[in-house]
Amino acid sequence: MEKIKVPREIFGNPLLHVAHRADVIRLEKLLSRGGIYLDVDVFVHGSFDRLLGHATVLGKQVVDEAVIGLCNAVILAEPQAPFLRRWHSEYRSFRSKGRDDHWDEHSIRIPYQLSQQFPDEITILPHNAFFWPTYKPEDLALIFESAAPIDVSSAYATHLWETPAWERYLEHLTPRRVRRVDTNFHRWVRPMIAALPDDYGAPAVTARVARSVRLLKRRVRAAVRI
Repeated sequence: MEKIKVPREIFGNPLLHVAHRADVIRLEKLLSRGGIYLDVDVFVHGSFDRLLGHATVLGKQVVDEAVIGLCNAVILAEPQAPFLRRWHSEYRSFRSKGRDDHWDEHSIRIPYQLSQQFPDEITILPHNAFFWPTYKPEDLALIFESAAPIDVSSAYATHLWETPAWERYLEHLTPRRVRRVDTNFHRWVRPMIAALPDDYGAPAVTARVARSVRLLKRRVRAAVRI
């Protein structure tokens, strides 16, 4: 564990959203020491050893067969990798204020644009290396609701897309649910929680009640707006 100071700006441009601050931190840490960066919601299926000889490795993010960009949820890079230096420098034009039209400009779209200009500086993996299934509801269902096996034979990892998956699939996850529910996700996780008791990490009753109240208020507000 390493305590860090969270950046509030880059090249004079404010970083207003926590996700954009995290985007900058990962680039700066990789530039300084190199290594493998993984979002906390990335489930690793196997060794990354075969990728360690490359200066920078990113995977395509594809939705509906269209390449959206190169996703920064998984990054492998050597210290001071030329591609990462270029990418970090592009933050001079950073302009997102949060969940707006520029939300993923520097995290996904710009690295893809740079890869087209400087292909010799980066190794690009197909989308199924890290980012299949996608964050679409029907694809999330393949991970968290389906027992039909997903082919992960060519996957190094699977991004679990915490933001859209949290409330429905992950918020109240316990070892008991992992053991009792038969889906791809639960099968992947079972070997890792074998020694944990069924109720490990379960929220207290007061926390569950508080959440129910919040959800009820949210639904009432939505009904009033309608």
